[in-house]
Amino acid sequence: MGLFDGKSPFDTNGDGKLSASEKAARDSYYVHMLGEMGNKKSEGFNEKKEFFDKLIEAGLDVKELEWMEEDKRKEALLGAGISPDEWEMYMF
Repeated sequence: MGLFDGKSPFDTNGDGKLSASEKAARDSYYVHMLGEMGNKKSEGFNEKKEFFDKLIEAGLDVKELEWMEEDKRKEALLGAGISPDEWEMYMF
């Protein structure tokens, strides 16, 4: 009873067909799972956007930071009050 053996995990009575209630359970499950994934994506997007907003407010240019040597980039970020660890987290 799984994805690869041809049987649906939602076929609770094992008759090989999905009844209306089994289809409803399946659909509810998928909607829930997709909703959870969407929430995680939007949380990450919002955090990254906030990070970029901090860079802009500090007067830093993302393109320039990308091409800087690591030690100069760290110095620029620390000078703006931004952790270099945040750069590593959001840029890679």
